[in-house]
Amino acid sequence: MYKSNLKRIAEILVALPLGVSILGFSSPIFAADAPSKQFIERDIPITWILDEWYRKNPNIPSYACVCTKVYCDNSQSWPFRSFTIGGVLPALGSYNKNSVERVGFVCGQVSSQEIKAIKEHPVLDNP
Repeated sequence: MYKSNLKRIAEILVALPLGVSILGFSSPIFAADAPSKQFIERDIPITWILDEWYRKNPNIPSYACVCTKVYCDNSQSWPFRSFTIGGVLPALGSYNKNSVERVGFVCGQVSSQEIKAIKEHPVLDNP
């Protein structure tokens, strides 16, 4: 049963970036800051961050991670925040993925094709 739950969470993670992006919003107050900097202060669509990272580091894998505990304390590393169950966090590279998994997140890799498709989606408000 445990493995099937992890598989189900992994399947959800594949679709998660698009869902978060569609429900996301932008704010003119933070418009000049990079998405990864904005995320330290507030929730924004993680696809903005994934796109930022992909443009800077196209060969490093990116992950979408979901908090699976009542409380996931990630205050000791970027984005220096804590999340509650269902909170979404992007991670760049395997080291960061492993770090957030140790505090209660489950991560799934987001392919470059998914990042490109989400960015090109006409409904999205990209930075």
